[in-house]
Amino acid sequence: MKIVILKNIFGYKIGENVTIGKAYINCKKVIIGDNVKIANGNNSRVINNHYFDVWNNITIGNDSWIAGKNSEFWTHGSIHKKQVRI
Repeated sequence: MKIVILKNIFGYKIGENVTIGKAYINCKKVIIGDNVKIANGNNSRVINNHYFDVWNNITIGNDSWIAGKNSEFWTHGSIHKKQVRI
């Protein structure tokens, strides 16, 4: 239901096989590709104007905050290949 609301009311582009846990997303523009999992974290937050361009996995652990403004997180071109789960 959450994904339907995010797509249809907020206009976010969300791919296939996406899971969004107890996350609050409040962004002007959101594009989430296929096979993405946004899980629950205890006391974890991403605050204000950050850019995530993720090809490989990224994990933000419990009690972690990404604060400030305009941080960029990129994983393409990393030395590790994307792991495909079967």
